[in-house]
Amino acid sequence: MVFMARKGRGRLVLTVFVCLAAMLAVDGAVSEPGEALRPPFSVPEAGGGGAAVDYIRYELGRHRTGLSAAEEMRLAEVIAEESSMRRLDPLLVLAVIKTESTFYNWSRSRKGARGLMQLRPRTGRYVAKEFDLRWSGPEALYDPFLNVRLGIHYLSKLRERYDDDLKALAAYNFGPGRISRRIRRGAGVPERYARKVFAYYREFQERARYF
Repeated sequence: MVFMARKGRGRLVLTVFVCLAAMLAVDGAVSEPGEALRPPFSVPEAGGGGAAVDYIRYELGRHRTGLSAAEEMRLAEVIAEESSMRRLDPLLVLAVIKTESTFYNWSRSRKGARGLMQLRPRTGRYVAKEFDLRWSGPEALYDPFLNVRLGIHYLSKLRERYDDDLKALAAYNFGPGRISRRIRRGAGVPERYARKVFAYYREFQERARYF
């Protein structure tokens, strides 16, 4: 999907180009465990785009984020910018955030994952070091801007590693070590988490068409 901004009579119009409707749906039945599910992950225009920011801000405003309006506005910009930089659809990023934290910035899991994209401190520290991002300890994951930067970079790295959307999302949820071991054994890749992300992704796509 590509977001394009067009101004006319003082209004900002969002035009969303999508693939054929048949390509948007993820089939509810998968014939083989671990079979790749591939919704149309496409790349937003370089720089994110003002219309993409507007839509992301709209979605943030629909949820209880625990952030101020100014923080939500900046967060929308960061999501659009970082998604573009790492060649991810920002709506996919929103779908992961929705799945992980329901957009609540101060979320913490029983296993210690924190923030919007529910990263564990060990993962956050590793990604920050690899991509030369600031890291000041586990509480830094409650910084929404750092959290989404780390999460987007991590998801992008997993997609490059597995070259498969289902496996990348499974690795984001279960950890790449566990998923790689299952693949080596010829075992199926867990699909429940990915299906949930894909469902939210389609939901955001549908709303974006009429935004």
